[in-house]
Amino acid sequence: MNLPHASPIFWKVFAFQTCRGMWVARDVPARYLLRLGQGEQELATDLDFSRQGRVNAMLVRRIELLTEVERLAKLLNQPEDVGYTCATAGYFWLHVYSRWEQFLAACEQNREKPNFVKDRFPFQEFFSGTPKPVFTGESFEADMRSAMGCFRHLKTMLQ
Repeated sequence: MNLPHASPIFWKVFAFQTCRGMWVARDVPARYLLRLGQGEQELATDLDFSRQGRVNAMLVRRIELLTEVERLAKLLNQPEDVGYTCATAGYFWLHVYSRWEQFLAACEQNREKPNFVKDRFPFQEFFSGTPKPVFTGESFEADMRSAMGCFRHLKTMLQ
């Protein structure tokens, strides 16, 4: 296959999947997409898939995550300066992880209490802005699945 002749085809596939949200449907965040070459202007989206656009998108994402780290630190009564850099946020992860381990140890002894996760989840205030409550208090197993999902979010945010 001659690459110069195939380039317009690749561009059309990229444009089609980006405009239709195919990358999102496949759980590929837009920040991981990079379009090299010409033709970015033809894409019917406000996202910039050039090298500079991807760098800018990563810097914006970095600021968003560090703001969330500062918010979490404030809610945990920790110094907010852990959100100044990615390195300090990485160290803060150790603090968050130790709270998570303490919570898991306490859960092992209280599986028969359906309200335990709802009452003792250490990061509940951080997730209080969700449209519907994260924990119902009706089932230990269901609330524990929600807690694991919350922890995955924190892990993604801090690592």
